[in-house]
Amino acid sequence: MQEIIRHRQVLLAACAGVGLSIAAIPPFVLSVFAGPMARDFGWSLQQFQTVTLAVPLGVLIAAPLGGWLLDRYGSRRVALTGLAAFAASVAGLALSTANPWTFYMAMFVLSIAAAGVLPTTWTRIINGTFDRQRGLALGITLSGSGVFATFGPALAQWVIDAAGWRVAWIVLAALPLCIALPLVAAFIKPEGAAASPAGAPSVAPRAPSHQSGEQSQGGLALGAALRSRRFWIMVASFGAVSFCLGGFNANLVPILISEGLTSAEAARLAGTLGVSLITGRLIAGVMIDRFWPPGVAAIAFSLPLLGAMVLMGDSLTPTMLVLCVALMGFAAGAEYDVLAFMTSRYFGLTHYGKIYAVMLLPISIATSAGAVAFGRIRDGSSSFDAAWPVVLVVCGAGALLQLALGREQSQPSAR
Repeated sequence: MQEIIRHRQVLLAACAGVGLSIAAIPPFVLSVFAGPMARDFGWSLQQFQTVTLAVPLGVLIAAPLGGWLLDRYGSRRVALTGLAAFAASVAGLALSTANPWTFYMAMFVLSIAAAGVLPTTWTRIINGTFDRQRGLALGITLSGSGVFATFGPALAQWVIDAAGWRVAWIVLAALPLCIALPLVAAFIKPEGAAASPAGAPSVAPRAPSHQSGEQSQGGLALGAALRSRRFWIMVASFGAVSFCLGGFNANLVPILISEGLTSAEAARLAGTLGVSLITGRLIAGVMIDRFWPPGVAAIAFSLPLLGAMVLMGDSLTPTMLVLCVALMGFAAGAEYDVLAFMTSRYFGLTHYGKIYAVMLLPISIATSAGAVAFGRIRDGSSSFDAAWPVVLVVCGAGALLQLALGREQSQPSAR
C-alpha cells in the first residue's frame, strides 16, 4: 500500500475529478430528471432518453480534442480548464425548452465542453503515477463516479422537489467548481514538475514517455492498435456490456417506479448503484493487479445476467430490487477500471490517450443506444420486461468475448 499512501493526494484529486465530471454528471441523475422534464414538456420517455445520443456525438469531437490537448498542455491545465467548461455546460441544461432539440443541443455542447474531463485525463494521471498498484489506484479513482451516484440522485430529487429541475441543474453545475477544481489545483502538478521533498506525498504524475515498469519501453501507435485483434475484441465486449448497463442505469428511476416505488423511494434506492459501483471498482482494481484481467472482467460482466433473471420474476420485493441494482452496479464499476488497465497493459502508455479515446467512441455510442432502446421498450409496452432477455443475450456475449483476449505484451513496440 506504500504507493497508494505516497500518492494519496493525487488519488483524491483524480477521484473528485471523475465523480464530478461527465463520467457521473449527468449519467447518474438523468433518470431523476426524466419524469419532471417529460411532464413539463409533454415528452415521451424515448424522447427524453434520446438526449443520451448527443453524448457520443459530442465525444466524437471531444475525445480526439482532449487527447491532443493532453499531449500539448499536460493533464493539470487540461483538467482545470475542463472542469470550468464542464460546469458551465451543465448549467446550460437548465435553459432547455419544450422543443427537445434545445435539450439535445445543450447535451451536445456539454459533451464537447467535457473534452478536458473525460476519463482519459484522469486515467492518464493515474497510469503515469502508479505502477505496482495501478489497478487498485484506477479502481479508487474511478470509484469517484460511484461516490457521486450514492448521493447525486437523492440530491437532485431533493432540489427538484424544493425548487424545480432547472435549479437542480444549476446546483449540480456548482459541484465541479466548488469541490473538484480546488483539489486538482492543489494536488495535481504539471508533468515533469520537481519531485516532492523526501517523505512527502508525490503529486506530480510522470510523463507517459518516462514510465517505470514493463511499459517504459514504449507502446503501440494508434494505427498498430487499430490493426490489433485485441482492440476490436475489447470494443465489442465492452460495447455489448455498456449497451445493457447504459440502458439500465439511464432508466434506473423509471425502472424502479415501474416496480411500484415512488419517485423519492426510487431516487434513494438508486444510491445503491453508487455503493455497488465503488465496491466493483475497488474489488476489480485489486483483482486485476493479481489475476488475469479478462477473467476478472468475464466474471464481473456475468453479474447483470443474474440481475436480469431476478427482474424477469414476479412480485419483486425491495430487497430483490436492491440486489438487482447492486449486481448491475458492481459490473458497471468493474467496467471502466478494467478497460483503462487493459488499454495500458496491452497497448502501452506512449499513445495511451489516443488509443483510449478512440476506444471510448463506440463504447459511448453503445451506452447511449442502450438508454434509448430501453426507453423505447417501455414506451412501446408500458413495461421494461422485454429488456431483460436482451440483457441475457447481449451482456452474456460481452462476458464471453473477454475470454478471447490473451496475455498482455510486456513491452509493446511502437510502430
